Amino acid sequence: MNSKPTVLVTACNTSLHVPGWGDLAHQSVFDRYLRFVSSECGALPLILPAIPVADAVLRSLLQDVDGVLLTGAASNVHPRHYGAEPRSHHFDEQRDESSLHLIRVAFGMDLPLLGICRGLQEINVAFGGSLCQAVHETEGRMDHRSRSAPTIAQRYVPAHPITAVAGGWLATRLVQAGHADQALHVNSAHGQAVDVLGAGLQPEAFALDGTVEALRATAATCVVGVQWHIEWMENCAASRVVGEDFKAALQARHQRRRASLASEEAFHA
Repeated sequence: MNSKPTVLVTACNTSLHVPGWGDLAHQSVFDRYLRFVSSECGALPLILPAIPVADAVLRSLLQDVDGVLLTGAASNVHPRHYGAEPRSHHFDEQRDESSLHLIRVAFGMDLPLLGICRGLQEINVAFGGSLCQAVHETEGRMDHRSRSAPTIAQRYVPAHPITAVAGGWLATRLVQAGHADQALHVNSAHGQAVDVLGAGLQPEAFALDGTVEALRATAATCVVGVQWHIEWMENCAASRVVGEDFKAALQARHQRRRASLASEEAFHA
């Protein structure tokens, strides 16, 4: 058994141009997510491709890992998953199928799960919620899409403030960590957002225009989604709290698995 916790990291279907070969289908994960799992969570990232997996196979796989990271992506969740007609054409339906299945099974097994940007939206849809397909076209909402910038890092600088819900998990943890009076500013790189919140989910933070910026599943040990890109904002107080709690949940599960394995080996000795 690995000495570190292991985390499944969801991949996307992408087409990459290879000179001499043309456009080829790839399963890809932005390197920043893998580094976040390794550096900030102290865990070993394992890439999970966006391909169909039988329920029994997925359950067997999840028994041998300590958590799941649902990554962000350029694609959107197809609206058919929440009973709406599409307003765009940029989808990754294989990722939809694999991630929504993954969320439901992982939740049933009480596996630690963190969703980032699209990952938060996937959590909401998996729990029966819906999405606003164009926040920037919605009256009273601001434009949450990323700004043009010379470098990728500059696209993920803080863009707007958020407010933690009073009395909620995030607000409580911020107080415990000594950040009760600290202003929270996050980056923003999404065109879609939560519309109707899924059953069993609780909002934990909002943008000034009412957009849900963080949520969690109330019946789970650790199922949390953030709309901002936490992997680019390790020094943000809200990011640190979310990352620390995810890391703690990973370590707790890993220790339980190690203890269970040791007990089983002792029994058969």
